[in-house]
Amino acid sequence: MDQTDTDLNDILERVTDGIVAINQSWQYTYLNSTAIRLLQREKAADLIDKNVWEVFPEAVGTPIYDALQRAVHNQTPVFFEYYYPPFDRWYEVRGFPSSEGITVLFTDTSERHATEVYLSQRLRFLNQIARRSPLAMAVFDTNFRFLVASQIFQQIYKLTDKDPIGRSITEVLPEQGSQWLEIFQDALEKAQETSGEQVFYESADSKIWVHWVVQPWFEEDGQKGGLVLLTEIVTGRKRAEEELQKM
Repeated sequence: MDQTDTDLNDILERVTDGIVAINQSWQYTYLNSTAIRLLQREKAADLIDKNVWEVFPEAVGTPIYDALQRAVHNQTPVFFEYYYPPFDRWYEVRGFPSSEGITVLFTDTSERHATEVYLSQRLRFLNQIARRSPLAMAVFDTNFRFLVASQIFQQIYKLTDKDPIGRSITEVLPEQGSQWLEIFQDALEKAQETSGEQVFYESADSKIWVHWVVQPWFEEDGQKGGLVLLTEIVTGRKRAEEELQKM
């Protein structure tokens, strides 16, 4: 092995992705140490010159088999995520075909996938609870996009005909959004509960008074996840107070 090959091998060994080279006969010709570990083998010799589909017969006919076969046939790169049941692991896979075969880069994404599934399930659970909440409640991420909005909240702010989820407060409530934005930024920066009363103008001659409470919520690692907003329309009380002041 000359110096150039040695330097290239050193570089490939430092790559965090698993890297395998496969020839036109679907035989392994190279594996870096990460690939050996991800494929649950002790050394490269366990796989070199062996047919991929004979070593991993459970993969035949699955999405990874179809994708790599298609990549070689069409000579076009592929990128996909794949679950391999025998290992009970998720992988992010990228295939780069050539006239000599295909080079595959892959990494274990099981932890990320499990986190995404957990967060998705938790969000659906929170959404189901919040939608039935008797409170006018909404939950936002750190970019002030709606994650959850209760039915009462949507009724009060006239959102029943449009889904606010995934959209920012300034987009969903353009007339009031700038005022909420200032409140949200202050609450998130201070990372503490704040409350107050605010008047919002629906039109030049129509205004509503809102009593609000904003508090941050946190991820399991302690990082700020966003904000929870609880509001109550108190226009009737404020109008009564204004009438009393006129007497």
